[in-house]
Amino acid sequence: MPIESVPPFAIIVAAITAMGGIQYWVHVAYEGRPKASMDKFDRRMRFRDDRLHAEAQAKSPVPIKSLYYHGPWHM
Repeated sequence: MPIESVPPFAIIVAAITAMGGIQYWVHVAYEGRPKASMDKFDRRMRFRDDRLHAEAQAKSPVPIKSLYYHGPWHM
């Protein structure tokens, strides 16, 4: 009798695993890396880091505040 519960249990485990795997690969395809709970602060810091990296690559730093800073209320 207990062996009869193995196939449904295996199907449920496989379905949950497949959902997690699909979600993982969608995030990898979209973001280029697995999702790690990015909030607004993390996205802004990533944007800032990308901008600073681009400025360093261009060898002509531009004042950051004049281009992107619009006050603490700006989203």
